[in-house]
Amino acid sequence: MSLLMQSFLLGGLSCVGYLDSIFGTAMLRRPIVMGPLVGLIMGDLTNGIIIGSAIELVLLGAFQIGASNPPDVTSGGILGTAFAIASGQNVATAVALAVPIATLVLVLQNAVYIFVLPIFCRRADKHALNANISGVVRMHIYSTLACSVPFAILVGFAFYVGTPVVNAILESIPKDIMTGMTIATGILPALGFAMLARMIINKKVFPYFFFGFLLAAYLKLPLVGIALFGLFLAIVLVNNEAKKQEVIDDNEF
Repeated sequence: MSLLMQSFLLGGLSCVGYLDSIFGTAMLRRPIVMGPLVGLIMGDLTNGIIIGSAIELVLLGAFQIGASNPPDVTSGGILGTAFAIASGQNVATAVALAVPIATLVLVLQNAVYIFVLPIFCRRADKHALNANISGVVRMHIYSTLACSVPFAILVGFAFYVGTPVVNAILESIPKDIMTGMTIATGILPALGFAMLARMIINKKVFPYFFFGFLLAAYLKLPLVGIALFGLFLAIVLVNNEAKKQEVIDDNEF
């Protein structure tokens, strides 16, 4: 497949990721989903799965919280995976590329949010005052496309012009620095888990978290086994809670 066709397909794939919200936020934009699809486009599904999973671990805690926008996981996941496969580099290189790409695109997205989206919002307000529902719907569609199509084009263009540049940069990186990248790749997933843990762990759930850790550390259970154990434990707890609620309801009468 030619470089131009690969760039076009990567741009189309990134557009699907950026339009994830219209599908009900199905998490299509996540690197663990985009990585294998990039691998299919690049003709290397195995590395697509491996690299996409590694980038997902690094960006695991990258979720929007209030007005705080995380690095753009769509462009980071797609371009990091694509550049690594195209240049024949390893997972460490992919992660080293994905994080700065995601951060740079976030800056561009913030510019769009500040200068472009308010234009559509003001026009939508005018349509609303005139009871023009179709006009409000159009502004909503236009604003959605303004946050997706330009960045999809940017991803495809960046891959098309960036592959030779990235190859030259990677060849010029000293071996010691590449070793440092490899070590950092092993550390960054822990940071991603820590960011995610800050959002979800509280007094009610932290005993289950450490219980799962103990199962893995001392009983050597695989992750799938721990997940299945947690699933059945959740079913039991939910059923017990439902029974308690039924007893409380009966007592009220």
